Amino acid sequence: MTADHPTSTQPDDTLVEDAVEDDRRPARGDVATLQWALSRGQARVLRASEEQLVLAAVLPRNSRPLPPQGGRLKLRWSDVDGLHERYGSVLGHSSGLLHLAPDGPSVTHQRRRFFRAPVTVDLTIHDGQRTVHGETIDLSEGGTRASIGHETLLPSTHVTTTLTVGTARYRVPCRVVRHTPHHDGAEVGLEFGPIPASAATMIRKHVFTAQVRARSNGQHR
Repeated sequence: MTADHPTSTQPDDTLVEDAVEDDRRPARGDVATLQWALSRGQARVLRASEEQLVLAAVLPRNSRPLPPQGGRLKLRWSDVDGLHERYGSVLGHSSGLLHLAPDGPSVTHQRRRFFRAPVTVDLTIHDGQRTVHGETIDLSEGGTRASIGHETLLPSTHVTTTLTVGTARYRVPCRVVRHTPHHDGAEVGLEFGPIPASAATMIRKHVFTAQVRARSNGQHR
């Protein structure tokens, strides 16, 4: 990683776990576990929006029937950020397709090298051909989730991200791990490469402050 502040440090390999409420939903192509009435099945996400999920469900022969329209079930899925859980309200199901409306917030059980917390700073993403401006939604020493307007960044793309904190700027090599479009913009998940010691210190400070604030407000569990 190149940076305006040069000295680099290696990431700590110690895994930490935490649970936070957020507004995640599985992405198209994700495989989720369905849980209802002491039964369990699997489903692949075919379509995902803020209003509805469409899944191709595979149910064991001995499972109980899926909840009727208006009933609830739990979805569990994993990605680079950890294990996610969210309830869904059944809109309908037929011919192996299950239609759900997200019901309530999701819960992310983070298993990562670093804690992530809601921290907002400006960032600029360079993919070699264009510059994308946005701001972080949450941040850790290992990566960030950011809002980037209506831009598109394909997963597995390698980019350079500039984080601006006050008057300091840190240039970070990143890999795009997720791109999630919304009706009012898009979110992108970025995994950081090795980061400078000064950037790591800055991030730790902001993450710690955000965690203390969230716990005092009863938002962080």
